[in-house]
Amino acid sequence: DEATTDLVHRLRAGEIAAVRAQHPGSEIFLGGENPAIIDLADTVGDRMLTVVIAVVGVALVLLVIAFRSILVPVKAAVMNLLSIGASFGVVTAVFQWGWGVGLFGVDQAIPIMSFIPLFMFALVFGLSMDYEVFLLSRIKEEYDRTGDPHGSVVTGIAVTARLISCAALIMIFVFASFAAQPDPTVKMMALGLAVAVAYRRPDRRGTG
Repeated sequence: DEATTDLVHRLRAGEIAAVRAQHPGSEIFLGGENPAIIDLADTVGDRMLTVVIAVVGVALVLLVIAFRSILVPVKAAVMNLLSIGASFGVVTAVFQWGWGVGLFGVDQAIPIMSFIPLFMFALVFGLSMDYEVFLLSRIKEEYDRTGDPHGSVVTGIAVTARLISCAALIMIFVFASFAAQPDPTVKMMALGLAVAVAYRRPDRRGTG
């Protein structure tokens, strides 16, 4: 509840600060599970943008160096961010809004743990880039061999799409299997990761 967050912030900024001022050198803590969760959420929120920029930026630099292209790395990053956004949306709709939450063994809508989006972003972006590099490397090898842009794309996709799709299906089923666990946090991560991988299957858009 937002009122709980407001209360914690108000106590620290007001009442606790006043008591500390009256007793210099004293250490006063607001303990308990709720303040700990709120602190974690604040920390993740403050650093989320930094992590996203760092991960995407490093991935773009590495892809530019590997493939000597600007458009391909930018396309890969954008599509990866879209797949991650789709997974965030599904997790929010199911667990926070309660759309079909009963199918996952949860009685009512629950808030999403603050660290889950950050964890999902790092993992899904890494997996997506891994398959992106695998596919584009095969296309580049074919282009270096033949010099035919169109033919190299067709051959690269034909050779790798089935393998990548099979690997993606394995991950989807593995991630989805964890949704049966009783811990709601595990259920959230399982659903989000499965949706992200399903959205990024290479046969959905031809590349990546």
